[in-house]
Amino acid sequence: MALISSASSFSSSSSTGGKATPFAKHTAKAVEASRVEEEFQIECWGLVEGGHDYDRLNCSIQIHSAQFLCGSLIPSSSCD
Repeated sequence: MALISSASSFSSSSSTGGKATPFAKHTAKAVEASRVEEEFQIECWGLVEGGHDYDRLNCSIQIHSAQFLCGSLIPSSSCD
């Protein structure tokens, strides 16, 4: 139940532009950095539909999941 309440507070906090976690501003950079090698291969050899696009989504989901988990473990007062 605590996870559900933290999920709802996270989504409402992020939708209002509030600071959800100290990691939130670095999530997009982390996704981009983790995909450097595969994006280079895509530039050289091209995009495989149904492969690379799912890899992009899966990577983003995994990193955002980790960010959500860290945000739910850290008290909101320490995120300011």
